[in-house]
Amino acid sequence: MHYREFHPSAPLAPFVERFWWLEGPAGSVAADPIPPDGRVEIILHAGDPFVERAATGALTPQARVLVAGQATRAVDVRPEGHARVLGARLRPHAARLLTGVPAHELTDRICDLGSVAPALASALACDVLDRPGPAAMVAAFDAVLQPVAARAGGRPPSPAVDLALRSRGLCRVDDLAVRVGSSPRQLERAFRDHVGLSPKQFLRIVRFQEVLGALSEDRPDVTWATLAAEHGFYDQAHLIGDFRAFLGMPPGAWNVKRSSLAAVFSALGRDAT
Repeated sequence: MHYREFHPSAPLAPFVERFWWLEGPAGSVAADPIPPDGRVEIILHAGDPFVERAATGALTPQARVLVAGQATRAVDVRPEGHARVLGARLRPHAARLLTGVPAHELTDRICDLGSVAPALASALACDVLDRPGPAAMVAAFDAVLQPVAARAGGRPPSPAVDLALRSRGLCRVDDLAVRVGSSPRQLERAFRDHVGLSPKQFLRIVRFQEVLGALSEDRPDVTWATLAAEHGFYDQAHLIGDFRAFLGMPPGAWNVKRSSLAAVFSALGRDAT
């Protein structure tokens, strides 16, 4: 599996955290459950589309140009054939600005972008999918998104998103509202509309991703109890509860490889180059 990341252009940086490219045969990519990460992604399949496993076990091919909304639980997708995938990882507040729909309408959905933003989906399909390689595809992707971003304006609806990220999820919703001069109810509405999650859900996911990032550090003797204490959980049982909620398994059962989609699409494996 080949995985690369690319920085967006300066005009697009307020909206897109990074572009990423993944290529390889299906057998080279492990398909562990992908945990929630607090971001919406716009994804293009230039090779064979991934398939998504529903709760019933049924497998459904993904669209070639899709949007993956905020997730509150693990997503089970896997490659088939040869994967050539390009994605834009959006900043937490940017989904509504770029797609034109309230972010909560995309939550826990992976859908054809054409059903949400048909003009944007058509431009990406026509201008990006047939480019000869990752660098050219990223440049074209960036060029398509720039005028959309320019029309939307780049300011977040509230500095609360940045404060939540800087706090590593270790912040109470009431305190977050006070710090940005908002009421908790106003903050709830802003997050639902622009982020697609409640402030509490977003903070939980940010904190959970911090734990996953800590798992990539070279600390062979660290215990789950230590990680729980370091990341603001009440105790180890509290951390285990979040693993079960977000991944459907206890911490000890989640042992992903670097070649896994779960590593690539979480704090375990992201590394901008």
